[in-house]
Amino acid sequence: MNSNLYKINEVTQHKYYQVPKELYTNLRYKTTINNDAKMLYALLLDRMERREQTAGLKMTELYF
Repeated sequence: MNSNLYKINEVTQHKYYQVPKELYTNLRYKTTINNDAKMLYALLLDRMERREQTAGLKMTELYF
């Protein structure tokens, strides 16, 4: 048996960053934004979501 396989409960324990699919499928973003910038966007988005959770805030507009 391969020891590299994940069990269901192990997969749900991991945390993931979400990157909008639009950044990879829309030609406007696909060709002008490099992968580092896309990952930075995912990190900032995660940070904003965590801030909303801990502060109990709901931001309706965010510019960066």
